[in-house]
Amino acid sequence: MIKWIKGLFKRDPPPVENKTLLWGIIDGPYSREDFPPDALIGEGIQDNWNWMVVAKLEVDGEIGLGNLWYPTLDEAYEVVNHFKSSIEPMELDCNENV
Repeated sequence: MIKWIKGLFKRDPPPVENKTLLWGIIDGPYSREDFPPDALIGEGIQDNWNWMVVAKLEVDGEIGLGNLWYPTLDEAYEVVNHFKSSIEPMELDCNENV
């Protein structure tokens, strides 16, 4: 029995998937027009991204804040409203333009 218990502790932990999780919205949405004209130049913000939210993100196990941009106010509020009724994180597809 003791060998069996020791064997449990020798196993490697399961591999952790590299995910980007959205845990909540801190602030926003903000319109592109809320920023000074020169503030977004050189930041890599595409012209059709018009609304930003400040979000609590987990990237590869590290927690921090980040800005997420959306083309429409409806899309930004869809994310905001998710966290008004749920504490479940949203998994982000990093290949999408958000």
